[in-house]
Amino acid sequence: MIFAEVIGMKRGLLAAAFLLTSAGWAAADYVVIVANVGGGRELSTPASGMQGGRGRGMRGGMFPGGGNNPPGMFPGGGNNPPGMFPGGGNVPPGGGAGGGRFPGAGMPGTRPGMGAMGMPGGMMMPGGMMGGFGGATNGLDYPVIAIVEVKPLKLPPLLTSSGIKTMAALNKLDLPKEQLSLLPPIQVALPERLGRTCYLLKKPSFGEMFIIAEGKDKALPTVAQRFKEEKEKTLKGSPSAGDLLRLARWALEHGLVNEFPAIMKKLAEIDKASGAGGLPNPALVAYQKVQAEIDRPASNDPSVASLRGKLLAGYKMTETPHYLIVHNAAEGEITTHTEHLENSFRSFYYWFALQKTALTVPRNRQVVVVTREKNDFDKLNKILTSGPVVVDGFFARRENLSVMTSKCQDDKYQALKTYWQTWKDKGYKRDELLESKTKMPPKKSVPANVLLAAQVEGLSQIAEAQMLALMLKALEQEAELATVSHDASRQLLFAAGLLARNVVVPEWILFGMGSFFETPLQAPWPTVGAASPYYLPRWRKLKTKGLEKTPVETLRKVVTDAYFRSIPPDGKAGKAGHRLHENALRKARTVSWSLTYFLAQQKLDGLRQYFAELSKMPRDLELDDTVLLHCFARAFGCVDGNNKVDEAGLRKLAGEWYGYWRLVNFESESTLKEINDKIEKEIEEARKQAEQRQNDNNNNGRPGMFPGAPGGFPGAPGGAQPPGSPPGGNIPPTRPRRGGN
Repeated sequence: MIFAEVIGMKRGLLAAAFLLTSAGWAAADYVVIVANVGGGRELSTPASGMQGGRGRGMRGGMFPGGGNNPPGMFPGGGNNPPGMFPGGGNVPPGGGAGGGRFPGAGMPGTRPGMGAMGMPGGMMMPGGMMGGFGGATNGLDYPVIAIVEVKPLKLPPLLTSSGIKTMAALNKLDLPKEQLSLLPPIQVALPERLGRTCYLLKKPSFGEMFIIAEGKDKALPTVAQRFKEEKEKTLKGSPSAGDLLRLARWALEHGLVNEFPAIMKKLAEIDKASGAGGLPNPALVAYQKVQAEIDRPASNDPSVASLRGKLLAGYKMTETPHYLIVHNAAEGEITTHTEHLENSFRSFYYWFALQKTALTVPRNRQVVVVTREKNDFDKLNKILTSGPVVVDGFFARRENLSVMTSKCQDDKYQALKTYWQTWKDKGYKRDELLESKTKMPPKKSVPANVLLAAQVEGLSQIAEAQMLALMLKALEQEAELATVSHDASRQLLFAAGLLARNVVVPEWILFGMGSFFETPLQAPWPTVGAASPYYLPRWRKLKTKGLEKTPVETLRKVVTDAYFRSIPPDGKAGKAGHRLHENALRKARTVSWSLTYFLAQQKLDGLRQYFAELSKMPRDLELDDTVLLHCFARAFGCVDGNNKVDEAGLRKLAGEWYGYWRLVNFESESTLKEINDKIEKEIEEARKQAEQRQNDNNNNGRPGMFPGAPGGFPGAPGGAQPPGSPPGGNIPPTRPRRGGN
């Protein structure tokens, strides 16, 4: 019924129906935007397709116009079902973009057509790469994704009259791709740091949009909404100390750091009223002690001036209550860095306070370098005692220095940025696309020919441009938050006295603790001390297949750093060596997060003792497997009377670790798994169809199916270019077109 109504209206009316939508806000939604813009070589012939980008590992044909695409998957892929994709051929009569509506625009034979995470309070939250929603056990990464908290306007009448009452209900539409691509765009308000408004399509030409739901057609409430409900429920009547501590933990695990002190203040009131000579609540005592230290003014380490003079000449310094940031950013560019750092600082100490532990708060500000220059970042990485780069930063142990780059370096971000370049070349202005205050198209940021076409064709082409601009901004903010929250936590392990700076600490526990307190990639909201939406799905798959034969063997490999030490050297971008390196690194980090999370939640006393055991080790000496295993075994009581490793004790601990995960879930895990399963299925279907076509081509002895270089497609390097199509393939059309994948 939906499709019949959609195609029954003239395309000019689609825009009109949308623009006439009255104001009024529905509940906010977490929107997942998936973009297939990566390339791979695994199924592509040497003469066709696009080469894989660094670390992307996408199968052949996943890049638009890149050859070996299954029928109808992507623009320019050939053999598309009628009307599915521009450049796909076999379109219905009169549907071609080159057929007359806008002479000389677009590719002949196509039909006109339709062409990432939000923290409460309007803050962008992580998006990133698909794979965190389940990961790839076969060594293949997924498309780029972004998760954004948006506030939609009322749905267009075209949808509401068809029974679609919420954005979440769009997930359940079981329609062919070409029908989904005809659904009208929906306008949403954005978090303040991302812009003002944006159009969203269910099925843009480059990917698909999903909504995180908790029921058939009910969007998952935002963190702000859920906290309000939790708070009202907790404070109703006479809450106990346990009730308030649970609320405080919930707030912290969802990044609501500013709500934490008010909850603990309420706990103090209850504790005082019910005291009558009893002992005060130990978590409250720890919090009050830590808060007093956090409120104390910090001073600067005099060595920072020397660092700036010798290594970072011309850099400026910005102070926060607990950090000194050395940077070369323009005015206002490090505002979010300062906020993330302070939130990470307080979150770290508040979490330990909930565990009844008041850690030492450093007297001096922690030093962080934020640079825009890749050369400076690389130079510091070479000359300092640097740990591995995580996202866009690293921590130097001996110097107690965190170094971050303000430029997003992620491979898939770079792939999306490259894809966007062709839109930029057409006249789209990325920084202005999301800044419109009205419901009308943002005229100053859109090419004139697109605005003209929108009067007839609708807003779909503008929506695609806005969605890409939104994803780029989302990925930049996600990388910044993930970098800051991870490296700040590593730094505080030493600043708080949990670890000694002169000891070579194994990477598994440094990464594990950093990831425990970080807000990772692909998190719809902050996850301080909560189950990671990035690593938990990966861990579940590794547990099923991909680890050692027994839990205790896996435990041994983790605590001796064997997974990190066995990572193969990094290879050249797009080559098999690089993919092997990335896969091994993800595996090492996933198992490290899993063990650390289990120990922090269930064996914190043993974990504290493990830190103490490591701090006793000889300074600056690489520890071997035997020493590392004994340190761990002693800390967790897995030694016998002769102080030798007790195998039975290790087996018991490993069994508890594996069994623990039956009880742990991430709140949106089921929906994200459903989304991931759908994408995995489509990728597998694409792979099989591409493989079959490749076999058919080989059997027929033909070098290629389309004009151009052998094996090439229109738009591929060396291939024939359709009239009206710019060179290079993989680009948006000259004018709006209808049809997505």
